[in-house]
Amino acid sequence: MDSRTATSSPAGMRAAAPTTFSRRPRMILLGLTCVAVGFGFQSVSQKMKQNELAQRAAHSGEQPNFYVSVDRSGGGV
Repeated sequence: MDSRTATSSPAGMRAAAPTTFSRRPRMILLGLTCVAVGFGFQSVSQKMKQNELAQRAAHSGEQPNFYVSVDRSGGGV
């Protein structure tokens, strides 16, 4: 067995990693874009949930809270 073809050592694996990234920059860009979009959706979802809970809990003394959730209001786009 030729030692040049066997890359079982950690040093051989470390040398292969940078070439993989430099060969496929579009794949890396696609992956990073997917992660960013996922975090964006999560952020918007969290903000909407916090807003919904704040509106539900809001009341001022004697005035009743006329909050109706979007699911039951019949409104929306």
